[in-house]
Amino acid sequence: MSGPGYQKRIRAVVQNLNLDFADNIARRGHCREVTDSKDASRISKGVIPITRDGFLDYIERLMKRTKGRELPETFNPMIVSDLFLEQSTPWEAIARSQVEQVWKAAKEFLGHAAAYVADATTSKALIQKIFEPALNHLMEILNEKTTELLTPHQRSHPITYNHYFTETLQKLRNERNQKEYSKIIKQFFGVSSLEKSHYCGRSHDLCQLVTALVQRTEPDMNRFACSEALDCMEAYYKAALKRFIDDMAIEVIEAKLISQIGGIFTPVAVSAMSADLVTSMAGESEENRAQREQLIKQLEVLRKGSDTCKHFVGIGLLDADDAPHSDPESNNDPASDGPVDSDEASRILLDEDVRSSADEPVGLRRPSNETLKHAIEVEIAPSAPYAVPEVSGIELDQLRLASSKKSRRKSRISALSVSEED
Repeated sequence: MSGPGYQKRIRAVVQNLNLDFADNIARRGHCREVTDSKDASRISKGVIPITRDGFLDYIERLMKRTKGRELPETFNPMIVSDLFLEQSTPWEAIARSQVEQVWKAAKEFLGHAAAYVADATTSKALIQKIFEPALNHLMEILNEKTTELLTPHQRSHPITYNHYFTETLQKLRNERNQKEYSKIIKQFFGVSSLEKSHYCGRSHDLCQLVTALVQRTEPDMNRFACSEALDCMEAYYKAALKRFIDDMAIEVIEAKLISQIGGIFTPVAVSAMSADLVTSMAGESEENRAQREQLIKQLEVLRKGSDTCKHFVGIGLLDADDAPHSDPESNNDPASDGPVDSDEASRILLDEDVRSSADEPVGLRRPSNETLKHAIEVEIAPSAPYAVPEVSGIELDQLRLASSKKSRRKSRISALSVSEED
């Protein structure tokens, strides 16, 4: 199971990971596995297959080095602790792996949640500045709690008051006794198997059978003690494994991670954040700020260019209207008695306007692109021989008056044209 839809269901993900952890540690959590078969294919990778006799030989060598004040046919209780510590060695690696997998699932879940409620930039800031520091802190707590749960199984002696230990111990002993009793019965009746019914054609002395069953003894006392120690270790291992699986799911995964996710980003937590942190998450990013400043500069350059174009277009049109050869009536107009000063750009615009006046009706004419380009170069060149002169208030009034009179002249010309056509 994978995909964004599944990863958003954090409870389902955690439940499945816990089930995988329980199955994984049950198959690979023990160092040695007792088997009577030579086929080791069913044994999980990393587990050492060993026969019961081989395991008893190993325990016997260990007991000889750890003998204490125990009586014959008994064993030192600490031998069970030594066997269990060695048998449960893989627990830590499997538990650490489980913590890391659940932590990654929680991190991916928070990433999907941030992407759902915010845009890409804001969600990235949330993950980097809020979620990741909080998750790293939770990871440290998870590791500390895992170490705390592993410590009793790695450094302390076995302790349990669970009846499951007694039941498991009795079950193991009964299974071993059943094998031995079955062997005696098959020898007594001369059969090869007890799985099917057999007809006995002669009488049998059952007292001999009872005697054989009762007198079953282990001549080697050390061997008997090793067998008892192995049964106790296996019973305690199963009881401790069940407790450890539950502790990992409840005290580590649930209590220290899943239940803490909801408190990472709450209204109370947001209100306690500094202004700089809030601005860094919800404010404008450095990339957007730099791009905005660049666009503002470009817009200002374009605005200045537009103003320059409008300035020269206006001067060219007004000069064209006031020129003596552009309008015959301008010589009798008292408003145009004094010539208006102009720069090189104005004279260029005037010449262009005069050249096109013969073919176009009287009115406002737009200068050509080449004329406007040259006028702009003259305006913006700091070392140009002709600079645009400053227009005083009187000169500006003269320009406005000339423009008004030109409009009246055009109206009279239009009226005369209409009368001639009639």
